[in-house]
Amino acid sequence: MGDSFQIAGVERSPNVLLDSISIEQVLTSAVDTCSFSIRDIEPHQGDEVIITIGGKRAFGGIIDAVKLASRQGSTTIWDVDCQDYTFQLNRRLVIETYESQTVDWIVKDIITKYGQGLFTVEHVRPFAPVVQRLVFDYLPPSECLKKLADYCGWEWYIDYFRDVWFFDPTEENQVAPMVVDVGAKVRNPKFSIDAQGLRNRVFVKGGTMLSDPFVYETVADGQARVWNLPHKPHNLTLTISGAPKTVGLENVDNEAIVDFLVNTQEKYVKASLQTAAPANGATMSFTYQYEIAVISTVDDYPSQIAIAAVQGGDGIYEHVITDTSLTTVDAAEAAGQADLRLHANPKVSGSFETGVPGWAPGQLVAINLPSQGVANTFTVQKVTTKPLTPDTWSYTVEYGGRLIGIPDFLKAIVSSQQSQTQLDNVVLNKLVYGNEEILVADQLVTTPFTLPYQVEVGIAGKCDPADSWVQFTETTQADFAQGTLTNTVAGDGNLALLDHSYVYFNGLGNYVDFETNCGSGYLDNYLGNDRFTVEVKVIPEIGPSPYTRWTIFGREANPYNSAIYYTSDQRFQVEWAFDYSSAPVSTLTLTTANTFAPSIASYMVSFVCDTTGKMLYLYVNGVLEASGAFPNPGYPSGTQGTWRMGLLGTYGTSTSCPFKGLVYEMRVYYTNLTQATIQSYLNTVDTAYTYLVGLWKAADWATMTLPNYDPGAPTRTAIIVGPCWLRDVGIRTQTFNVSTMRSVLSSRVSWSSMTDPLVYDAFTADTGQWVNYNAGAVGMTSYTYNEPSATDGKCFVVDGGMGWYYSTTIVPFFADRLYIVKARVRQQMAPVSGGAKFSLGLEGVAADGVTLVNQSGDNGHNTMYFYAANDVTLDPASGWAEYTGYFKGVKSASIDSTTHPDFRSPGQLTTGVAYVRPVFIVNAVDGSGVAQIDYLKFGHIGRTVVETNLSLDGGSTWAGWNPVTNGGSIPGVTGVTNLSNARLQVRQTLYSDFEGMPQLNDFSLAIEGEPDPIASVGSLLWITPMTTDAVPDVQIATSVTGTSYTEWTSVPLNTTITVPFPGYFKLRSPAKVRYYNFKIPFAETTAVCNEVVVAA
Repeated sequence: MGDSFQIAGVERSPNVLLDSISIEQVLTSAVDTCSFSIRDIEPHQGDEVIITIGGKRAFGGIIDAVKLASRQGSTTIWDVDCQDYTFQLNRRLVIETYESQTVDWIVKDIITKYGQGLFTVEHVRPFAPVVQRLVFDYLPPSECLKKLADYCGWEWYIDYFRDVWFFDPTEENQVAPMVVDVGAKVRNPKFSIDAQGLRNRVFVKGGTMLSDPFVYETVADGQARVWNLPHKPHNLTLTISGAPKTVGLENVDNEAIVDFLVNTQEKYVKASLQTAAPANGATMSFTYQYEIAVISTVDDYPSQIAIAAVQGGDGIYEHVITDTSLTTVDAAEAAGQADLRLHANPKVSGSFETGVPGWAPGQLVAINLPSQGVANTFTVQKVTTKPLTPDTWSYTVEYGGRLIGIPDFLKAIVSSQQSQTQLDNVVLNKLVYGNEEILVADQLVTTPFTLPYQVEVGIAGKCDPADSWVQFTETTQADFAQGTLTNTVAGDGNLALLDHSYVYFNGLGNYVDFETNCGSGYLDNYLGNDRFTVEVKVIPEIGPSPYTRWTIFGREANPYNSAIYYTSDQRFQVEWAFDYSSAPVSTLTLTTANTFAPSIASYMVSFVCDTTGKMLYLYVNGVLEASGAFPNPGYPSGTQGTWRMGLLGTYGTSTSCPFKGLVYEMRVYYTNLTQATIQSYLNTVDTAYTYLVGLWKAADWATMTLPNYDPGAPTRTAIIVGPCWLRDVGIRTQTFNVSTMRSVLSSRVSWSSMTDPLVYDAFTADTGQWVNYNAGAVGMTSYTYNEPSATDGKCFVVDGGMGWYYSTTIVPFFADRLYIVKARVRQQMAPVSGGAKFSLGLEGVAADGVTLVNQSGDNGHNTMYFYAANDVTLDPASGWAEYTGYFKGVKSASIDSTTHPDFRSPGQLTTGVAYVRPVFIVNAVDGSGVAQIDYLKFGHIGRTVVETNLSLDGGSTWAGWNPVTNGGSIPGVTGVTNLSNARLQVRQTLYSDFEGMPQLNDFSLAIEGEPDPIASVGSLLWITPMTTDAVPDVQIATSVTGTSYTEWTSVPLNTTITVPFPGYFKLRSPAKVRYYNFKIPFAETTAVCNEVVVAA
């Protein structure tokens, strides 16, 4: 290549596959990435990569993933992913408080203290604003730098020499290496203007603020002792006929020392016991502030005038911002103005390819192509570098008209009051580490004498992977095979089905109705005006926004709702209404003291009402989490509203709070259960228990009913309303003793799962996965496009012609399994000619992997299985839409032109199908419009979660469960972790949306400890296997000083190799081997006797 490609300081250009190199540089603090493939040399996570092109450093960073791609004969290829040095900066956490310092001073201080001596601050610009107070509580340095950049509206990044740049973007504009005009050396220029998100009038709906002082007067009648107010009062004062009176807070202040008490929630003031009723005719003057809504409107008049001139009308595009944290009109107006700066003009984006070097994100590039309707200056957003030939590189430059970071800057300038609230009263616990030394010595007394033979001065030993490796590998497990729950014992753990059939609530409005079949008012008989207990067993998930809590069970009677919730801060909460004179007047709220992680485990939530003691109790898994006394006056209300599970009232209202997660069962008892009784019934239920009046359990998913136990009454069932399905959940936990290791060299956990998509494309890049049957269409182009409204910020575009695509990946088809195909698509531009129809489905392939087996049974493309969408006309005004189809089983050759969006009624494939692959069609038939595909997924249903839990003290204390990335390292296990007394737990959780378990294949866990160094006694080394199995790949690393070692290198066996002497060496091997280190070469007269080399 004539360039340099170093890995861990060693030149590896000959080993790197040229066409695999891809370098992506992005704007400012976003992380730059690099990927490549390398043969015969395996890099390691954490190795440094430096790429130089034409004498200029094109990338510098750290390897974060290495994957074995293929092995053919003696050639092995690894795929490698890298990040820039931000990855290395984040190895330490910042624990600091700063007051009255400039931002640039703080940046330098963080890099000095937490940069590990690796980073410089040559480009941290001065004269940044002063921070009054800022707290960093165990945050990665990159997150701290982002917060500082947000605070002052600056930008930051780390360059390829580990130098930190922190600067004002308005003063650091760099000019691009060339102007793009008619004569410029560019290829494939693309340009688009997108008016989506355009607005030039913004309404800002903030939170609330306090009004100016308000005076409310009334005349006393000489009898009344309680006076209702029209608002919830704040800072209330009271005068009677001009004489000031003392006012305290009810239930807070001592009634004996104040004249009157105010209840701010119930909006009334009452006389204290010792205070006489005011005289008849006396003027009572209440002065207070009350909450008013923060609402503001801002306009961009130049934008309105310009758009009106082009489009007609008044040119106004309206938008609303809702942010309850905006508590002043000034902050609301600032939010609106910042939003206008970002969206008052259409978004401009484009790209081109060039061989001219010198491009970098942040540069200003002039585009002067009048024939394409573009003549302006734009910001370079992203640069992708790839080789064309060994000596030629291609640069794909993406530019746009909006800068990254403005939304974050908006939040910083309008929410200073938020930051102040978050940063006050924070106590930091910072650990300071030091070193202590202890010297232990032995004394050996020797007596020399002359041996009868010559003894070589050498050493012998063995390298045993059991001393430095913990490995656990399973292939396809019968425990986890789909539909199988036998043979549940595995290792020292077990697979346990938590119980068949959890009802899954999707957060989109499906709910369980307890009124239609149970009878109106049935639950009212037990959940109001007397003692009761409600228990619900759930696996909650974080629900939809903008709600901050989600309804597990309850009934709506606004504003006095009664419900059990799961909250956004991962707690369970009960809010229950209380009656007075048969009318709801108040609510009491209980919130758990502890948090309960979502999507991990099931929790039994028990809510107990004790009308005798007038107390409410909230338990989770039998542990008391919260309690509270009844409001006075009042008793629990149960006579208003409709009892539902998963939703309050009507979906989409501000109080509906739709639940997302799994519910196994609900129990209702007509008594207040004790804690001991709750604990005894955690995992079972006594259906003969006298006070059990309701037991609803998820049962037969096909009928979608929940059978109920109701002694002495007709069978009552609850009905699921809306799309819903049931799930199986299986969990296995295993514990491994990893105490054979000391420091760690590497760790890795990997698995394959049929629950993952078999084919998935987010269309973030052209992967070559799709083939177009209609590739010869005149005028049609297709490409990957930056689209903010797409899920991953990019989409696939088919422009100017019909695209008929099939995947190059074929997937084995098993008739007894349920498959799903889904895609998100939109028509971005209507056609001038032709159609805008969309189809999505699959194509059948015979056992030879080539012959097609479609609906008619023939080897043709015209009768594919379009079970998700079939000739659906896409309307640009409708925006993005997701289409889903299911298929399972086989049928005789016949045409099924219907779609199958319901998993309970899947489509079937023609007999003879052995493989399947997804297909889609856009712009049909022969449409000239523009279609966009956000993503396509194709696979089985279900989900697999693998977590680890680490203990460094033999199992006495545990760090807690942490999810593992497939193919990633074990959380908490790094190169400095001491595992000499460690235990590791592994938990595998499998979720299935349908009957039968999903399948977990090829599970592998490996931890490699750092081998101990061996001091050489000679320059010669001989290594021989200790088993008769396949010859192991033995690797060696050597050092002269014992501090810096060479890269791990494979060595031959049963032959003499050299090592540094004096010096050190380390060995690693997947099987047991024996080594001999010596000075005298082995001869035929040499023998090995009991680990001693004897020379003749």
